[in-house]
Amino acid sequence: LLNATPVWGLNLPGWNGRLPAPWLPKLIGRYLFDRIRDMDTIEKYLEAAYVNRAAFDNELIQQIRGCTEGDGGHAAFASILWSPPITVSEEGKKFYDALSDLDCDVLLLFGRDDPWCKPAFAKRMLEKLPSHVASRYVQCSD
Repeated sequence: LLNATPVWGLNLPGWNGRLPAPWLPKLIGRYLFDRIRDMDTIEKYLEAAYVNRAAFDNELIQQIRGCTEGDGGHAAFASILWSPPITVSEEGKKFYDALSDLDCDVLLLFGRDDPWCKPAFAKRMLEKLPSHVASRYVQCSD
C-alpha cells in the first residue's frame, strides 16, 4: 500500500523523524494533532472528502476520534509531519520514481472532488507505472 498523496514530510533540519521526538516538534505536533482530532475538524474533513453528507454520521466521527485517544498518537503524528519526504528504496528513490519499479497489479482510487488525491496526482501516478503492470483506476463520485 502506497500513500497516494506524498505531501507529508516537512524535513525538519536536525531530526530524522524517529521517536522520541525532540521537544519543539513534539510541542507543535501535539498542538496540531489536537486541532486535527477535534470533532468539528473531523466533520469538516469528512465533508470535504464526501460529496454526499449522508454518507457519514456522528457515529463515524466519534469512531475516528476514538482512534486518536491511545497513548503516543501525538508523537507519531509529529514524526509523520516532520520526517523527511518518503524514499522507498535503498537508492533513495522518491515516491513517483519508485512507482516505475512496481511489479504487481495496481488499483488507483481518486475522486474528482477529493481535496487530497486530485485527478492530477492520479494521472501522474498512472504515467509513472510500468507498462507491463495491469493498472486500473477508478474515479469515485461519493
